[in-house]
Amino acid sequence: MPPESYIQHNPRFADGISGLAAALGELAKSGHSLKYSDVLDVVAEGDFAYVRSVGVFAGTDFVFHDLFRVADGRAVEHWGVMVPR
Repeated sequence: MPPESYIQHNPRFADGISGLAAALGELAKSGHSLKYSDVLDVVAEGDFAYVRSVGVFAGTDFVFHDLFRVADGRAVEHWGVMVPR
């Protein structure tokens, strides 16, 4: 499956790996870094994997909730929620 088939369910990020890379690059340029520090939970069933982790975004501590749909061993779709700690 080509990397550009990655679907991002975040209106601030374009689909595809290039869209993800561009958005993360823009965040870094503006000084809003994103850093995951600890993975707390991973649950997978069928084609889906859920990850709960903690980290820092733009200097604020967050809990990250990420849901991935996986196909052919690759993440092909992503939903995410960030909750301040």
